[in-house]
Amino acid sequence: MRYVLLLALVLTIASSGEARTPRSVCRAACRDAIELCVDAGSRRAGCRRRLVRRCRQVGVMVCEVDTTPFTTTTSAPTTSTTTLPVGLIVNGCDATHATDLRGETDVTVQFGVGFDIFDYAPECIIVTPGTRVTFSGSFQTHPLVGGQVVGDTAEPDSASPFGRTDSGSMRTFELDAPGTYGYYCDAHGVALHMWGAVIVAP
Repeated sequence: MRYVLLLALVLTIASSGEARTPRSVCRAACRDAIELCVDAGSRRAGCRRRLVRRCRQVGVMVCEVDTTPFTTTTSAPTTSTTTLPVGLIVNGCDATHATDLRGETDVTVQFGVGFDIFDYAPECIIVTPGTRVTFSGSFQTHPLVGGQVVGDTAEPDSASPFGRTDSGSMRTFELDAPGTYGYYCDAHGVALHMWGAVIVAP
């Protein structure tokens, strides 16, 4: 009987403790970002999975929702300011949470390798006009399509610079025009949320 009482006491203390798992911390921190993703037309489960995973890898700051425009100022020969739309989310990507690779002339997006074979790395990037973006992986296994996934529907974009690539292992695109260019895996984009976007901005 003593052991039963001791076990009950231990369970009561453990359940009333404030210990929180990294997943629960990220779910709470990402609540607003998940809502923005869902409002943009993506499925809640996919938004939650992607944002919580990114939060656990990078930290809770990845889920901060900024209500001010994304503005950068660069000073080279001339000073310019770029303002990207607030809240514009394409394939789970927006300017506030994208990896900023502006200034790089060549950028590589890998897929189908490593821990998560159903993911692009990095999946959301910002580059300057004229950047060459190379996709590296098996296009036969993960056919690349320019467009976006909205809800449970893949929407190819015939005007996308990415078009469709379903053979080979490397393809390079030079992105000159500012804009947001979504892409997804035709085989796994809808089911496994294998998608991303390239934001081209000065």
